[in-house]
Amino acid sequence: MKSVLALLLTINLVAAQATSYKSDSLTVSYILALNGITNLSVNSISKTGPTGRIKELNLSSKNIFVIPPEISSLNVLSYLYLSNNPIKSLPVEFGNLDSVLYLDLSLTDLDSFPKAISEMFLLTQLDIRFNKLKEFPPEMGLMLLLSELQASDNLITQLPEEVEYLTDLINLNLSKNELSSLPAQITQLQSLQSVNLNGNRLCNLQGLQKSWADSKNPGWESTQVCNAQGTRQGKIISTQRESKVSLLNFGLYLNKSKYYKINGKIPQSL
Repeated sequence: MKSVLALLLTINLVAAQATSYKSDSLTVSYILALNGITNLSVNSISKTGPTGRIKELNLSSKNIFVIPPEISSLNVLSYLYLSNNPIKSLPVEFGNLDSVLYLDLSLTDLDSFPKAISEMFLLTQLDIRFNKLKEFPPEMGLMLLLSELQASDNLITQLPEEVEYLTDLINLNLSKNELSSLPAQITQLQSLQSVNLNGNRLCNLQGLQKSWADSKNPGWESTQVCNAQGTRQGKIISTQRESKVSLLNFGLYLNKSKYYKINGKIPQSL
């Protein structure tokens, strides 16, 4: 029955291309149907902009496990919430969401950084906390407008040298990861105002990187995990989503980027 519904929605989606809101609505309905969700209205999880197209979509905590390529048709989407879902990967077409400014993928099941995110060139804020990421790819450097990166509570062991191209970065949270070193290029990020390196394995940081860490994150050194057991304050490192829900609330703001000036506040969860 679910497969038949998804097929019908696909047919209707193709037929509705000329009607923008109808097309957006059918796309969202198709995503819901693929994930076995049939009792949720599109209006309850989305908001439209002045043109009537969907600008905000909140799929957080909906047990979404599949993100289909068709999501790329939501080409005026600015705010996308996918947190607290068992999402393991994203389609290549996800990178075509080139109007997205804010993306929340916290508390999902990602174990590698989706390169498609690096193609979202207008992205200014990214939340990928509480996943199982081990590293960032060199393509990370393509996110030239990124102003805030929340990447705490992962398993990240290193940063690529291409981090130097994130010149608009203001807030960087890399706490509670497995970092044992930092690339020298990170010290060139002049816009950084807030840095959190607490709870990593930066036990032998020296020279320029140490001086940079001292200035950006005073007190970081005493929080590093240097024992063999890999514990933090007596607790075994955990990436289970169930233990992290209480940490979802945090303040974010939009950077006035070099190319786009955006007024207002990040919208609250719908």
